[in-house]
Amino acid sequence: MVLEFELGSEERWQNEATFKVTTLDRPASFRMHKGRCRKGRRMTNVLDLATVTRADFEAMRQEPILLVAANGTVDLSIEEVRQMGSGAGLRAGGAFSVVFRGPATPFVEQAIHRLEVGLPDSGRLAALDLFLVPVGHDAQGRRYEAVFT
Repeated sequence: MVLEFELGSEERWQNEATFKVTTLDRPASFRMHKGRCRKGRRMTNVLDLATVTRADFEAMRQEPILLVAANGTVDLSIEEVRQMGSGAGLRAGGAFSVVFRGPATPFVEQAIHRLEVGLPDSGRLAALDLFLVPVGHDAQGRRYEAVFT
């Protein structure tokens, strides 16, 4: 494992730091922003979107999920993992979608968001950047969907 840490000016360091992590042959970069991650959370695994499967998300159903947004963090849960037709998509196992449930407020805009999955003490903390689309709301909160083809 290789960990590179980039520091900008002292002023920039007070607000953010950029990390590059390489594990085996899977490089991934992410930024830690001041005040935007739960205290004590450390990334132990950055999931590769090209190989993540429906089964991976099924296994995450009981794990806490934290969406890290520009204006703070939002707790999410996985509500539904759905196959999208046989043979659909280019990925092994076919295309699928994941619907997340979040609170009514704050509203999270359609964009790529960092999701942190798991608990720091469990040793199973993972992160992934997903394009989430708001797909509805009801009395229980808002729903967001990510599609994998």
